Amino acid sequence: MTYREATLQTSADSTERIALLLSKQQDRAALATALFAELTSSSAASHAVVWRKDSKTDKLFFPDLASCPVEKDEALDPSNYGFWDLWKSGKENAYLIESPNSIVHRLWTRFNLLIPLQMKGKLEGIFSLHFTSEPENQNFFCPSLSEIIVNSLLLEKSGSERSNQLAHELWLERQLRHIMSRIHASLERDVLLQSAVDALGSIMRAGSCMILKNEGGIARISHDYIDPSMSPLGLGPSYAIPQIIAVKMWQQTTVLEETGINAAYASGDLHSENTVQSLAGTPIMLNMECYGALVVQNHTERSWKRHEIMLLEKAAACIGQALKNSQAYEEAREQLFNLSQLSHLVSTLNESIDEIGRHGTAPTEETSTIQPQTKLPLSARELEVLKLIASGLANREIAQRLFLTESTVELHASRIRKKLKLKSRTALVKFACDNHLV
Repeated sequence: MTYREATLQTSADSTERIALLLSKQQDRAALATALFAELTSSSAASHAVVWRKDSKTDKLFFPDLASCPVEKDEALDPSNYGFWDLWKSGKENAYLIESPNSIVHRLWTRFNLLIPLQMKGKLEGIFSLHFTSEPENQNFFCPSLSEIIVNSLLLEKSGSERSNQLAHELWLERQLRHIMSRIHASLERDVLLQSAVDALGSIMRAGSCMILKNEGGIARISHDYIDPSMSPLGLGPSYAIPQIIAVKMWQQTTVLEETGINAAYASGDLHSENTVQSLAGTPIMLNMECYGALVVQNHTERSWKRHEIMLLEKAAACIGQALKNSQAYEEAREQLFNLSQLSHLVSTLNESIDEIGRHGTAPTEETSTIQPQTKLPLSARELEVLKLIASGLANREIAQRLFLTESTVELHASRIRKKLKLKSRTALVKFACDNHLV
């Protein structure tokens, strides 16, 4: 079971409640007690454990804190399982194990949810929740809680440092939810990209925020947000990104607190307030390839905070997923159009076959001349449409009655006029009356 299957993103209220609860605790033991009580209650787990990595090996983990009595010599070796490499590479955030056989100790239960605790990109601990039966509600844990646990229990921080960290985690969680709601509100590519840069630029109070698209190694700004105070006339961007910086941002997260970009790069605008002094950018990946970079810029020097860079990276990941959904949507829409065209062609072919069956040959211009009281060269569907037209019904009403689209009804009417060599809808009505069709 993958992380997406094992956990759902917790609600903002739940995350805030835990963060506020921990912010009131001053010592590590009280923090652990409060956290364990909250998580075991919300998840219906029997007990919870924080495992710390052994300093002598990269694979063994020993219990550090727990909601139940533990033996210090008990060890956990997750390297025996397939998720270990995913954890080490940061590609998986949790794993649910059922009835393990190779790891035997008193803390293990039938169902065990293991969450890696990363510090500076390295796996330094594991948080485990243990269940006697399969958990029914699995939306009690989210990635933000991993950061809270790391900063509250693994790192030795003062009360003020811990409070600041919790405040940053809450900020990150709230803003990411806001950006995600804006991005996933539409499946149209241009709409979702513009929504993303507008939301991120406003949240980070940036001078500008943009999608720097990678078009065969050439950088092009496809969507951008401009701080209204810096562009009151809506004249658009008056800056450019040097190619060397663009390439770097397509490869990895790049943070420049002072860019050194001077007015020469400012597309002809030499005003100092429009010169980019600081920027941060991270790649947007689509189907394992770099689509472009998500970039925020300031016109003054700026010290980028860790939680701001994390928001930038998480927003870029959300954009990549949204672009993938948009691509699938466009493909599905194209397939539906092709199916509609195919259905129309099949209908036309069936009508032609009906004509050949009645006349022994395909209708020609000569055989299409109609005299009163002769057999009409119309298909059953066309005859039905002609009768409804003669009855005074509009195309919309005919479409609703025959379960067709208006365009299909109009197509039938056009074919009827052509076959009967009539030029107007009024002429069709008169023809139907003369031939006693109504």
